[in-house]
Amino acid sequence: MKQNRLIWALLFGGTLSYALIFAVAAIYKFHSFWMGFDLGVHEQLIWNTMHGRIAAVSPFGNTQSYFGIDIILVEVMLTPLYALLPRTETLLVLQVVLAASGSLPIFLIARDRLGSGWYGLLGALCYLAALPVQHAILYEFQIRTVGTVCFLWAFLFLARRQFWPFVLAALLAIWTRSDAGLALAAMGGYAAIQRYRWPWVITPMVMGLGWLWLCVRVLIPAFRTDDSFQYTFIYGWLGDTPLEMLQTLVLQPGYVASHVLTPEKLWYLLELFGPLLFLPLLRPDILLMALPSLGLNLLSADRIHWSIRYHYQAFVIPFLLIAAIYVIGDCLQRNQRTNSPVDGGKRRWYAKLPIGQGLALLLLLSALGSQLVLRSPLINLATRRVMLSG
Repeated sequence: MKQNRLIWALLFGGTLSYALIFAVAAIYKFHSFWMGFDLGVHEQLIWNTMHGRIAAVSPFGNTQSYFGIDIILVEVMLTPLYALLPRTETLLVLQVVLAASGSLPIFLIARDRLGSGWYGLLGALCYLAALPVQHAILYEFQIRTVGTVCFLWAFLFLARRQFWPFVLAALLAIWTRSDAGLALAAMGGYAAIQRYRWPWVITPMVMGLGWLWLCVRVLIPAFRTDDSFQYTFIYGWLGDTPLEMLQTLVLQPGYVASHVLTPEKLWYLLELFGPLLFLPLLRPDILLMALPSLGLNLLSADRIHWSIRYHYQAFVIPFLLIAAIYVIGDCLQRNQRTNSPVDGGKRRWYAKLPIGQGLALLLLLSALGSQLVLRSPLINLATRRVMLSG
């Protein structure tokens, strides 16, 4: 009992400390004029919603509503919290708090899978130390960071087979950005691989793909003054329409590979998988859920999509973290029984090796070491201040 209280105290104490540090860093970055366009757009969206003009924005020439860019219902739902103290700092602190709260579902996922609250703390630490998470919460204000947390809760409920909590978490996840629907549909694919009953397979697929279609083909065009495909400026090298893009992907694999397998994008993959010791590659069933968003990033012509220093890893990183945790769990099953209801009785080739505890230690060291090797945004902020002062 005392040990459990200590574990929970460390979890909440560490999470609150993390939130405080990053909230201060976000406010400092804002007051140092190191934030820009996106922050202004999203605050205008919430400010106008607060005054009865739902999702109204002014920077875009072909729409007067952010719904003409994407359908982000969760951001609109945050308006009452912003209204309590309508300041830019409110949005920044709110984003940090919501993102930091992801330590709880990843703690529960790791504890269930690895059979110990101490391993749960390892999972939480890896989440909080993940550089894509840190960069996202210090990159102005982005509702995708909330999607990261929602997907962690969704997977927890999926693993525990709690259907209606899963549906709620899934809804909130896809209401952060329309492309989150692809990740949710992939969760249905994971459920099929794990031989869940059909509602677990069909529901996320229908919800995810149905929401994406509704957004791209109905809702977003309804708020635009032109009829052009919104994502042509990102994926236009594939074609002018979704059908042309799909044809290019299928019929011209060499051409696609020449745009994807570039040195810069391979380095991006190294930065993404390296701190996790490439462990997610050993669980392709879980990696499946990250592939739609990862694929969109790699296909993009805009470099910010294939960089861990922006927010576009929000629907990738939760599944990479879960996959790494599950690999360690596979190895630990040699010596201990876990509480996870998935993968019952399934053995993997690497699980024969007595390396579970060693992998856990290496993952911890890698998560901490990446703060220095790949430079945490906190280090970047501190270094930038020193350089400016000098």
